[in-house]
Amino acid sequence: MCRRNWLQKAGMVLGLATVATVLAGCVTVEWPGGGTSDPNKVTVWLVNASAKLAVEPLLYATGEAVVDPATELFIGANKVGGIGFAGTGLIPSGQSEKVELDCTAARVIGTPGARFADADSGTTAGTGEQKILSQSLLFNCGATVTFTFQGQTGGSFETRFDIKDP
Repeated sequence: MCRRNWLQKAGMVLGLATVATVLAGCVTVEWPGGGTSDPNKVTVWLVNASAKLAVEPLLYATGEAVVDPATELFIGANKVGGIGFAGTGLIPSGQSEKVELDCTAARVIGTPGARFADADSGTTAGTGEQKILSQSLLFNCGATVTFTFQGQTGGSFETRFDIKDP
């Protein structure tokens, strides 16, 4: 069972990055603050809770209604870029990334299934589940949406989400 070591937020300094503690194959991730104070944006946290694997979240967003995700959401024009280590798209184990999207461009957000990769070789270890979230149905403008990706080497690959509305 994982034991959580949470740092007291009172001692955190302005602009702290993700704090991760790796314990016996478990990863506990904590990030400061949460969302944005801008009611015209949606804050998306992408959290890699894997103990040893890097994750490429493959985040997509569109300002249009979606009927067929394969042809209307998960297309190159809707892929959110600039994510991950040096913009590679990969988030290292135990780290997270924050993305803010204009509400008009985030009517529908989702992942076709994040790619989990060996941190050393980059070789694909597995793919997570597809998740699609729609504004007004599951979240509101100004919300914080957290996608948590957790993969086990040679095992299961999970994608979870959590929504905190303003």
